[in-house]
Amino acid sequence: MRQKLLLLSVLVCSLAACGDGLTLTATPTELIVGGNQSAEIRAGLFVDGSAVVDAPVTFATNLGSFKASESVMSQVVNTNAQGEAVVFLFSSRTIGSAAVTAKASSGGTEYSSTILVRMVEELID
Repeated sequence: MRQKLLLLSVLVCSLAACGDGLTLTATPTELIVGGNQSAEIRAGLFVDGSAVVDAPVTFATNLGSFKASESVMSQVVNTNAQGEAVVFLFSSRTIGSAAVTAKASSGGTEYSSTILVRMVEELID
């Protein structure tokens, strides 16, 4: 599964001509409330078509937590060799939409991206 996600990120970057930017994805985009489910939040930092390695990415959310056992609303993770930083967002105990934001900088330029993860009572097919 991890290899497929990395490949997808590379393909998306190639199709978008990979200029400067911070991409952000969530898998899945809906979680059942209660704190027992999590979504993988993946940020990719690219400058001039190249991955930015070892750059700190700050993730923040208004709902849910980056740690299952306690309320952690922000977390910093450095990018890996592919320019990606990954965290897990655990579902909240209340219904709503989590606005997850990633922020990073490279070469004096600040980048930011936001994605929504819905906290729902039950998943509907």
